[in-house]
Amino acid sequence: MLEPNRPNISSRPRPPLVHAAKWPPDDDVGGPSGGGMPAGGGYGGGGYGSGDGNFKKGAIKPIAVIVGILAVAGAAAFFLIGVKQDEKKIPVEKAAQIKKELLVLPTAEQVPRWRELATSQSSYLKQEALKHLAWAADPQGVALSTQALSDPDQSVRAQAATALFEYGSPAADSAKPVLLKALAESKQESKPQIAWALVELGEKGALKTVLEEYRAGHLAQVRKLDGAFAFDPNKLVDLIGLDELSNMAGDPSPAVRQLVATVLSRHAEAKYTDALIKLLGDDDPEISRQAAPGLGKIGDQRARTPLLEKLKGADNDSRTKYLEALRDGVGTEGLVVSIDSIPTEDRAKEWHRDDQVFNMIRKLSDPRGGDALLGYIGKKPNIHWETFAAFAMAEIGDVRAVPTLARRLRMDEQKIYSDDTDYEMMVKRNNNERVVACRMIADLASMYPDKRAEIRDQAEDAVIFWIHEMPSPHANGMRALATMESKKDIAAMRKWANPAKGLPLEGQQPPMPEEWVIAQSALRYVGMMKDPSMYPVLIKSLTRRDPKLDVTMDGLMSGGLAILGMTLRAVGVGAAQGLSEWGDHKAVKPLFDYIEEPKENEQSRMEACGALAWTGDADDMVTVAKKIDKYAGGDPKDEFRRMCFLETLITRPVPGTAAAIMELLKPSSSMGTRHQAARAIGKAGFDAGIEAKLFDMMKDEQLMVDATLALILGGNTDTAARAVAMWSDKPKEALDELQDLWYKSFGYWSTEDLAHNHIFRFVDNAEAIGKVEIKDIPQGWASVLLTRQFENLDFDNGPHSFTRVVLRHKLLDMAKGDDAVKRAASIRTLRFMKEQGALLALRDAPGETGKLASDAYHELMNPKVVAGVKMPEEDSSKSASQ
Repeated sequence: MLEPNRPNISSRPRPPLVHAAKWPPDDDVGGPSGGGMPAGGGYGGGGYGSGDGNFKKGAIKPIAVIVGILAVAGAAAFFLIGVKQDEKKIPVEKAAQIKKELLVLPTAEQVPRWRELATSQSSYLKQEALKHLAWAADPQGVALSTQALSDPDQSVRAQAATALFEYGSPAADSAKPVLLKALAESKQESKPQIAWALVELGEKGALKTVLEEYRAGHLAQVRKLDGAFAFDPNKLVDLIGLDELSNMAGDPSPAVRQLVATVLSRHAEAKYTDALIKLLGDDDPEISRQAAPGLGKIGDQRARTPLLEKLKGADNDSRTKYLEALRDGVGTEGLVVSIDSIPTEDRAKEWHRDDQVFNMIRKLSDPRGGDALLGYIGKKPNIHWETFAAFAMAEIGDVRAVPTLARRLRMDEQKIYSDDTDYEMMVKRNNNERVVACRMIADLASMYPDKRAEIRDQAEDAVIFWIHEMPSPHANGMRALATMESKKDIAAMRKWANPAKGLPLEGQQPPMPEEWVIAQSALRYVGMMKDPSMYPVLIKSLTRRDPKLDVTMDGLMSGGLAILGMTLRAVGVGAAQGLSEWGDHKAVKPLFDYIEEPKENEQSRMEACGALAWTGDADDMVTVAKKIDKYAGGDPKDEFRRMCFLETLITRPVPGTAAAIMELLKPSSSMGTRHQAARAIGKAGFDAGIEAKLFDMMKDEQLMVDATLALILGGNTDTAARAVAMWSDKPKEALDELQDLWYKSFGYWSTEDLAHNHIFRFVDNAEAIGKVEIKDIPQGWASVLLTRQFENLDFDNGPHSFTRVVLRHKLLDMAKGDDAVKRAASIRTLRFMKEQGALLALRDAPGETGKLASDAYHELMNPKVVAGVKMPEEDSSKSASQ
């Protein structure tokens, strides 16, 4: 018998900013993480994964090695096996060409052709056909896959079984008898896939053989059609039964013992305490670690005592793995429990271990963790960790964090931290804790409009105290006051937005006067407050420039205008953002005038174009389209006006504008204009007529990249996949350009992007693109790059935008809602954002929500390897896989 084996589960396009004001806030240190699990989680690196365990690897058949290599390369798992024996019938080159020609067709036209190819003489095309029929959810594909289970080529049988578990139950239940027959007759090249298909379909008659395949380690190598790992030990529960499984805690096979530990931890109940304690004491450290979450979840004294003793005695590496197991299996509550195991004799070691736990808690963002964190705060720990616990509560939308955050705002870090240790001295060097506290208060006020009075009562005075204690009021403090609808300090806000100090003189040397640095943020937030007395100030701020001065980016480089020009740019940006937040239609004409003046700064004019989107109505957007047409000449000044007005339509897409903007997608337009036009068309969406024109434009080498960008932003999943499939013969450099434009199309996220389902469309299109293969490499770049942009949401990114904290909260609400379409889309998006904690919480929900979240969690913790991604320059040092 083979050695027992366990699978190893283990910005908006703008001119460069001149940083003249305190925005964006300088609070990246100690702020919320981009979310998701650290690299190395899931099957690839030793974490608890989806509750699946880090199963030991044993003997692996040669076919499994081939599968792994192909998956890492991004190729399909079985396509090339068996091609040699058929190439006399259909040459490999011809088969690949047939596939390429099919992928550019609409799915409705592809499906009949794939049905024909499912019985062709080419193993390669049979496997392609079965895969694409399953992805299209074609009912006839079930019968064709069932028929293929008797194919003489084992790789075709394996692909047929894989397609059947892609269909799942009940769609593929009719295949169970044939799968059982095929399982008895199969060779090892297809047996794991057939066995796993029976697991997915819940066929208990296959249990004996399934356990044999599991013990031999073969199920660990089974992959889905997209190359991701399929094995999920929780799906064996329905075949075995929890109670029967708990009796196998002493099984001689380490693989079985770890299966028991993993599944009991996922379904922890007090009656399994004895079995889990026994597994916690297992000599195999992996088995012990997988039992830890179950005991942490049961949570009574009898379960916790051996767990805490195990943690106290663990070395650093083992402790980290136990913490990862608690994080991935229990969530925040398990990590809070682990704090009691930290020795207090060595102060430095205690600090660093607390830091490790809280970093994990905050990255996880488990929405169930509020009670555990509040209980920890009640124990009055060190103020640093009390504050971090409050941050973690706020990041999951728990308003009970506000009193602790407000209390911290009144504390001077120079007084509450000592100079006795290096780690406390590091905390004293900045004001980040209070900066983040204000940001969290603002986010909570944004999430809960109905609780703003309560938040004001608890935090208003503390925020005012802090912003007046500082040499200059911080933007996050102003944002917190504006978001909670505070009027208490309105006199100071008015003063900051309209400084009594005159503008800098021509030739004035740095630094920029602090009063005008502050004014940029203050102007935005008095606009959010909608203070009537400040409306004239906002309009006045757009007209402060002396008509003879040129404060464009080129103008700032000469004539001693740098400081004066930067000041005018700052107040222009602030005024535009303030008018945008206010949303009053009266601002439309002043904004038009400001935008069209060529001597104003380009960056502040671009902000004004964004503001126009939120102050204008439908008629104004028609005027914007006319302005775009008006400035169609070759003058560089007109070129900028055109790009700026396109920004209006990108910021707040208006359906029905695509036809007018299409006129700009022509070779004579500048590259920047074409890129902006493509984004505006894509984000607004388009009809079948525009789609056909865009596909026709793809025939022009100069227009192909922009036409494709519009199609993948604005089309449905079928359209997006077809557009990328047409790049099969293009050089890598051209595809790299498309990737870069896709990434840069997501620098600004508005509340309406979520309200109108634009975000869901982008996510679904990215996943559809990932199923397209160019030279047998799945095009996963769209998913990787879009995920990366979700990680850039820590901070508010402009008027009518949201932070990651707020977006996660809104998606969670949708996932729990009654709208089935939005529920599924929000769960897909949470998985896409790598929101591990949110999915952990949702997977225990009843009904469809729990099932969708459980599947999404498994996918998150078992990511497929992606090749061929050109990471953005700022991310070039980071991994390109998800």
